[in-house]
Amino acid sequence: MLHSIATSKIFDNFIFACIVTNTATMSCNYYGQTDQFTYVQSIINGVFAGIYTLECAIKIYVLRSVYFKDGWNRFDFVIVVFALIGLFTEKVFKLQVGPLTTIIRSFRIMRVFKMIKRFPQLNKIFNTFIVAIPSLVNVGSLLFLLLLLYSVLGVFFFAKVKLQDALTVHANFQDFGFAILTLFRCTTGEAFNDILRDLKRERSILFQCETKDPTYASIKANGVHMCGSTAMATGYFVSFQVLGAFIFLNMFIAIILEGFEYSQQEENMRINDNIIEKFIECWKKYDPLGECLISVNDLDDFICDLCEQELKIKGRSKEACFFHLTQDYKLTLYIKYKRKIGLDGPRMEKVCRSPDL
Repeated sequence: MLHSIATSKIFDNFIFACIVTNTATMSCNYYGQTDQFTYVQSIINGVFAGIYTLECAIKIYVLRSVYFKDGWNRFDFVIVVFALIGLFTEKVFKLQVGPLTTIIRSFRIMRVFKMIKRFPQLNKIFNTFIVAIPSLVNVGSLLFLLLLLYSVLGVFFFAKVKLQDALTVHANFQDFGFAILTLFRCTTGEAFNDILRDLKRERSILFQCETKDPTYASIKANGVHMCGSTAMATGYFVSFQVLGAFIFLNMFIAIILEGFEYSQQEENMRINDNIIEKFIECWKKYDPLGECLISVNDLDDFICDLCEQELKIKGRSKEACFFHLTQDYKLTLYIKYKRKIGLDGPRMEKVCRSPDL
């Protein structure tokens, strides 16, 4: 009974409805809400936590170690564990750990990611991101090294330039931290030309600055007031924008597009994981003992069920369904004899073996 519950579509739809309802409930928080509303909301969240825990327990009991082989199951298990830790910490032990409690609570909202696998197009985009992560990390590491290099150069060249309109206390090269933040902002194209203009500005009637290196005492008393350099600033920012914004950021886009193309190729395969899963679900109806054998007498019904229920091909004859399976999907159904023992003695029965997917 528990096995039929754990593998039931109705049970999956019920859990999906619980996720949607629980997400809507948690989004109802507002500033200044009454204690009664908070109490009712905590009860509702506790009920949903119990439902998720029961779901996790049933699937672990039924599937055993197979449960943890699926990535979504591992994700769900982690969310349930964190939710239970938050409930026990808050309700049983009466502990308030401040920001840590908020972080533990925020893990509950991550259940909304389980909705991804129910929508094929959204799941394709998610898989694209997962496939592209290793390459994105490599390119991101190179971009970070570029930021480090140009931050050191920026501090060396422009640390003493006078603060102006775009070159402010929030975006400057006076120390390494502000330099790397400023360059990170410039990779997005945010006002880098204004910063370049301030770094290029030299002494004139409209702009007063120092042309000689100031002493330490002068910097302590008056701050930095040196002039910029047109040649230095132009070469620095043009090279950085070409390498950082045009090359590296476009490499990120190229990697994501490559991952999307790879995911689309997998999705368009004639035999993909989704088809195999549907085939197994249909096969289990005729092979409950898992012998990988069904009777030839059940072959016609199996093919019709597979076409109509699993492959969503309705209104076809048995011959058309068989042709679709063997030709379009390149499946081979093997016929062989199996020795069975009956009440009237041993006999040979003709059976159909599952294809080697």
